[in-house]
Amino acid sequence: MKGVSGKFYGEGFCWLETFNPDFTNWYEAEKNLPKGTILGLKHSENQPDIMVIWRGQIYDPVESYKHGDYSPPPPIFIAKHGGDLGADEGQGFYWYEKETGPDIMPQLSFQTEN
Repeated sequence: MKGVSGKFYGEGFCWLETFNPDFTNWYEAEKNLPKGTILGLKHSENQPDIMVIWRGQIYDPVESYKHGDYSPPPPIFIAKHGGDLGADEGQGFYWYEKETGPDIMPQLSFQTEN
């Protein structure tokens, strides 16, 4: 799999894709997945045919980001774009990010020395 622009197989980023057509516990997933969970990470040039299935609907993070008015993201997610070093403008990594749920990131406090 190509993961980043200009890289060859085995170079750059790699990630795991999972698929379970028998999954039905959507309520618990939506409730318990933490805020910030990433869904459907894909590279627009190297993985143009990768889609996300959520609650039986098919979604494309690239289309949702570029054309959210007629290709909205799954409920409780927003479409994000992170680009890619070396890629043309508008190309690169796209994903959905969960806006709700438990916030498991610790609250950081910064102290300065006097």
